[in-house]
Amino acid sequence: MKIFKGFNEKSTCSVCNTNEDKECILIPIVGTQEGMNAQATAVHLDCIDLWYHPPTVDNHAVIIQVIRNEIDNTKPIQSEKV
Repeated sequence: MKIFKGFNEKSTCSVCNTNEDKECILIPIVGTQEGMNAQATAVHLDCIDLWYHPPTVDNHAVIIQVIRNEIDNTKPIQSEKV
């Protein structure tokens, strides 16, 4: 995953909806892949917190994305079996 040092002034973070100039990543958008390319959305690196839960009895691992903010310090928003 490539980390970009600054944020594009013409776009906004998909999590916090600001365009603060801080480190960000590009996350591919599901369903937009054409070959090795895909459309992506920019997200501030400090707006996401990914956690990995190792495989359980059913052999499924889970990745959980947590949004951190000043009101609710940890708020799980989605998980995906891998």
